[in-house]
Amino acid sequence: VALNVTTSFTDQTDVTIFGLPSNSTTVSGSALTCTDAGSNTYVWYFNGIPVDGETNSSIIMTSGGNYYAVITNEFGCSIETEPYLFCPSITPTYDPVAMEIYVDDLYESYQWYYNGLELDGATTFYLVNPALGNYAVVVTTAYGCEIESEVLVLATDVAEHMQPLDFNLYPNPASDRCLIQTQFGQDI
Repeated sequence: VALNVTTSFTDQTDVTIFGLPSNSTTVSGSALTCTDAGSNTYVWYFNGIPVDGETNSSIIMTSGGNYYAVITNEFGCSIETEPYLFCPSITPTYDPVAMEIYVDDLYESYQWYYNGLELDGATTFYLVNPALGNYAVVVTTAYGCEIESEVLVLATDVAEHMQPLDFNLYPNPASDRCLIQTQFGQDI
């Protein structure tokens, strides 16, 4: 019988595991909020750059682009939320003096629509001498948004002029016929 010589060592170590904070967010309008209610610290980023002073659990998105947060819990464990692409709404403006419709000149591309139909060649941030009707523009951004504007309605302005109108109504009383005489002496 042969003896096998073995050397075995046994050691014991306690390991404490700390969980990561939740990295989920919710959106309501232009507010982006982290859903983890723990005692965390937050650093918000816009297009990869920390947003100065934004250390709460939510941020109001004011400019179009990618937003995310780095969340650190009380144990020092950090996690990054998924980026959220914010595409703000745009509204065309009509300038009656310049006789043009425009949006801000900060997008990559523009396509204007008139009464729901694409306007050929209308690919600038403005339209000159627009006809009466409904206008909208679809813009694309450098950060990945395609945004359709609200509809702008150009309509004829009808001004109401209130002038007194003198008239006579006769005979009074009338049975089956009456006449209206205007201040210009015409019977109606």
